Amino acid sequence: MESVCVSLIGPNLEKPQACGDTTDEFGRFLFDYVAAGTNVLTFYRKKPWPIKLSLPELYYPGVTERAKAQTFTLKRGDRVQNLKLVFKK
Repeated sequence: MESVCVSLIGPNLEKPQACGDTTDEFGRFLFDYVAAGTNVLTFYRKKPWPIKLSLPELYYPGVTERAKAQTFTLKRGDRVQNLKLVFKK
């Protein structure tokens, strides 16, 4: 899905500070810099996105509650690939 806002939020933040990247026509996205630590991946499909992002529409892997979100603990140089997210209609 193209043009989905994708962000990471750390363990001490409730919501992202900004849209980290948007998906391309193949649903791919890239973060050039991610701080080491535990993060949660969030998605906003609705446009226009607010200037200040509210609570995410979805957390990875497609859940609406942060407590059910998968966390990613990353260290310098780590890569995460081939994530699949399903938006329910």
